[in-house]
Parts: sequence; C-alpha cells; structure tokens
Amino acid sequence: MKHLEAEKFQMGDLLSQIPEMNDTFKIVLNKQTQFPLSLNGQTLFFSNEILNHYHMSEERLHQFLKEKTENKVNVHNGHLSLQDSLYEEIPPIRLNIKTSQYSLSCDRTGAYTLPEPIIHYLLLYNLSMIARYETEWWSELLKTNSSNDYPIIKNFLCLSLEKPPVLIKKYLLSKL
Repeated sequence: MKHLEAEKFQMGDLLSQIPEMNDTFKIVLNKQTQFPLSLNGQTLFFSNEILNHYHMSEERLHQFLKEKTENKVNVHNGHLSLQDSLYEEIPPIRLNIKTSQYSLSCDRTGAYTLPEPIIHYLLLYNLSMIARYETEWWSELLKTNSSNDYPIIKNFLCLSLEKPPVLIKKYLLSKL
C-alpha cells in the first residue's frame, strides 16, 4: 500500500466506505453510500445505476476498476470477474458481513481505495482523539443525542466490535 503520510480524510468519507453503514446513512441522512453487487460464483453483477452515477461508459468503468484494483477485476457486459479469490479484499469492492453482499461505493473520494481495516483504524483513532480532547462535545453528544452524529457513531462503534476481527482473520488466513 502506498504511504499515507500527510493524507487527510473526512470522517463521513471514511464511514461511507463501510457497507454495513449504508442503512444507517439511508435512515439518518437519506443518502445511499453503497451500490449492491449480486454474486454468482466468481462473478459480481452490477446495475446500470452504477454507470449512471459514476457518469462512465462500461468500457471506462472497466479501465477505472482495473486501475483501482491493480488488475484483479475484469469487466464484461454488466459483470465483474474477479481474478483472485473473493476472500482477499479488493478495494473498492467491499463485503457486508451481516448480509454477505458485495458492494461498490457511491463516493469516489481518497478513502475509496483504502483497505477496510485501515478505514476502521482511522475512524477509531479519530474517535479516541475526540473522546480525549473534545470532552465537552462528546459529553453534549451523549447527553442530548440531538445531532445526526450520534446514531452514526453508535452504529459504527457497535459494528467495530464485530467487523475488524473478521477482517484481520481474513487477512491472516490469506497469508497462509
């Protein structure tokens, strides 16, 4: 992975890269963050909605995904063929562990190509800094629950008990 020194990411951009957060974003902010992909064997099928959202032709999407996945994906007639095992993470294609559904992010920010364990680490680190140095904001958030931040943060923290261990296990098993 390339060096991330001096890279800055918005928390919302990082959170939108996690497929399990899609439902929370839909309910709280009325925003879709992930496009679902249907799976058949080693082939993932995508809808024309993705092409329309990205403003790309199928050929351009093919080039884009080949570049972003380091040639681990082939695109043909509305489907993605994976050259490697589905067990290896291939950003920007992400797996929702609750539904076992693969998805592609709606947002193409700098966080788009980050591996998901890094995304979880960055979010948890930032939340720990907020808890330590922004105690007034954190206290206000917990007392009043008045902003949209509370349900998003709460859902992420609950998810963080489950998903990072699964991601780390998958990573370690892929290295055997």
